[in-house]
This record gives sequence, structure tokens and C-alpha cells, in this order.
Amino acid sequence: ANLCLCRRCGPYFSRDGLSPFNKVFEFDFVLGDRPARMVFTSVLGHLQELNFEEKCSSWRSYDPVLLMNPTESAVLTYVPQEKRALAQTLQREVQSCGMLILWLDCDSEGERIAFEVCDVALSRLTERARSRILIRRARFSAITSQDLRAALAMLDRPNELTNDMVRARQEIDLRAGAAFTRFLTLSLQDQFNLDVVSRSSAAAALQSSSPVSASFHKRQPLSYGPCQFPTLGIVVDRFLARQHFQAQTFHTIDLQLTFSPP
Repeated sequence: ANLCLCRRCGPYFSRDGLSPFNKVFEFDFVLGDRPARMVFTSVLGHLQELNFEEKCSSWRSYDPVLLMNPTESAVLTYVPQEKRALAQTLQREVQSCGMLILWLDCDSEGERIAFEVCDVALSRLTERARSRILIRRARFSAITSQDLRAALAMLDRPNELTNDMVRARQEIDLRAGAAFTRFLTLSLQDQFNLDVVSRSSAAAALQSSSPVSASFHKRQPLSYGPCQFPTLGIVVDRFLARQHFQAQTFHTIDLQLTFSPP
């Protein structure tokens, strides 16, 4: 949306952000009835990730059941290393802004990302500086000039309920996935051959014409995730449909019309 809006609003220029993948665009615009200097940049999906506190990291000494209990195992929100440069760009640019307009996808995940952007961008500002920045959400269904201008004319507040819904789903996915993955792996890893050979180690062994030693093997966890099994079900259903497919004769109608000109 940012580049499309830039190109439709006249002259603009771009400069590098601290992340090599997210440039910063600037152009003049009339917002409402007041001239404004618009500064646009982008993000790469979710800006924050969730993980358990350090005491939960040991698979063998920490009971997987406790991962399902919020009072026993806290979930922390953080910016991963690969997105810290992008976070620094947001923190730098917001310092000179009077309004923060969130142009994220207009679905529940986009709403969550909008709150992540707010959290990260404003994290280094004082409470007084934060209070001077007006936060608004742009909602659009297309990136035509008409839709983008309409979105700017009808800015509203980010939806906290939608954000809370996605945040809760993320935490449920993390807790259920981590607890059941650890439980299944620790319970069944000695009953099945779960060793796998890492690709890099196998490639190195092939290049040196030496056999793959036991040191190249690593234990494969039995992974569980709330999204994995429904997805696996779709794959299996499609596989079975192809396996049981029976070709049938079908017919099409080929209509040809012949007429004489008047």
C-alpha cells in the first residue's frame, strides 16, 4: 500500500532503513485539510514472537504438564534477532511523528501485527512522548488510489479485542504444541527409531567419500501442533482421493452456429 500511495501522490523519495529489506518512503500529502509529510515503511509479517521463560527450557527436568499452566510457566514476547534492525528503524522514525497510521492486512493477523508495531515502535519513548502520538488504523480492501484515499478519510482505532483473540491463540498454540511435543518425544523416543541424518552432515560425508558416522545423527522430536493435524488431514484426504480415483467417461457440448448474413 505504501508504494502505491506514494506513486499516486506525486513526487516522493526513498531511503534505506536499518533493515536491508525495508526501505523508507517520504512524500507530501494533504491529510484531512492539513498538509503532512508522510513517512512510510514496511514490516515482514509478525514483528514479535513468543517463547517460554528460561526455566522452562529443559525438556527432561521441567514437567511438560507445567507448560500448560500460566501461573507456572510464563510466556515472554520478544523481537527475534533477524528483525531487530527493522524494529530499530520503526523506533527511529516514530520519534519525529505526530501520528502513527497502521497499514496492515485487514484480517485478524494483520490486527495483531498492528499492535506489535505499536508496541515496538513506541517502546523507547517516554510516557509523555507517547501521549503526543495519535495512533490510527487504515482499513482497505484494495490498493487503488480511490481505496487508499478512502482509508485515510476513515481512519479508526486498532481493534483491541481482535488483537487479544490472536494473542490468545498464539499462546495456546505455543503451550499445547510445546507440551505435547515434549511429552510425545520423551515418552516414545526409545520405542521407535527416530534418528535422522542432518543434510549438511550427510553432504559433507558424501563429499569426503566417508561413511556417515553416528555423530552425524540427531534425535528427531515427535512434533505436535494444533495446526499440523488438520493440515495433515487435508493432505491425507487428497492422497486417498487420488488413490481411489476411478476414471469415468464424460461428455462436453461443442456448439457451432452457422448463419447467413442479412
